[in-house]
Amino acid sequence: MAGIKIWPADKWVSLCVRERAENVCERCGGTGGLSCAHYQGRGAWETRFLPENLWSLCMGCHSYLDSRKVNFKEFFIEKRGQVTYDVVVEKSHDIMLGKENRRNKAEIASYYKEVYSQMLMIRSTGVTGWLEFVGWN
Repeated sequence: MAGIKIWPADKWVSLCVRERAENVCERCGGTGGLSCAHYQGRGAWETRFLPENLWSLCMGCHSYLDSRKVNFKEFFIEKRGQVTYDVVVEKSHDIMLGKENRRNKAEIASYYKEVYSQMLMIRSTGVTGWLEFVGWN
């Protein structure tokens, strides 16, 4: 989404999301041009840093799913389940959570920077595959 400022918290959570998926597109399995995609857009502060809302996608899959919300919803539910989808949608309406995330951008960045560091340490021991991580809130 053009025009939305990228904060340090965005950078660190994006690195966590891509590392979680072992730097692979969660839709096609590709490894080039990965980004952190948001089912509920980055402008939704309520879910901006919520791991369940975030996906490691290549640019092609990111563009495809962003332009076809029905397909993104189907993909989401297939991969993560209806309950997780419902939680993300519910949290997207939590105005107080959005305000809290805006106020705590620096703390969120620090948290995800540490999470990313821990993920890299785990990878350095030879662990492969999906690495789950706990969200800031």
